[in-house]
Amino acid sequence: MSDSRDTNHIQLWIHQSNLLWSRLQTVSAIQVGAFTGWYFLKENDPCLAFLLVGLAFFLTLLVVGIVNRDVAYLDAFGESIRRQVPKSWISGRGCAYGVLLLLLTSDIILGTATIRQICSHRPKESTRETVPNSQSEPSPPKTQPPMQKPAK
Repeated sequence: MSDSRDTNHIQLWIHQSNLLWSRLQTVSAIQVGAFTGWYFLKENDPCLAFLLVGLAFFLTLLVVGIVNRDVAYLDAFGESIRRQVPKSWISGRGCAYGVLLLLLTSDIILGTATIRQICSHRPKESTRETVPNSQSEPSPPKTQPPMQKPAK
């Protein structure tokens, strides 16, 4: 009975581990989209770029909550199989949280940079030509020198 229970817990542990890594893939897709959108929007529409990064930040926080639930399940299933799983100097859980922390930090950095750009954004000067005053002399028309005939 104990052997089949351990087998079920191992299968559940593997399933939950796969779910955890698929959540990281989801976050990666969200972040790649946000970074790409930010890059193309930062100059022309910095407010929209900031909104995009903020949305990515909150979606990533949502996934962090789901990852925490996955980790709780992994801990619950792992209690009965700890003796069968070899110890390692690096853990997948540590890597997952490290990646999530780096992505959230990058969102904060991009959001801060965008806010600084918005605050320092000044309206561009007009590129229209100025209309000369009526008192000033009109400028002479520009003429091109006559074309020369080629030498024979």
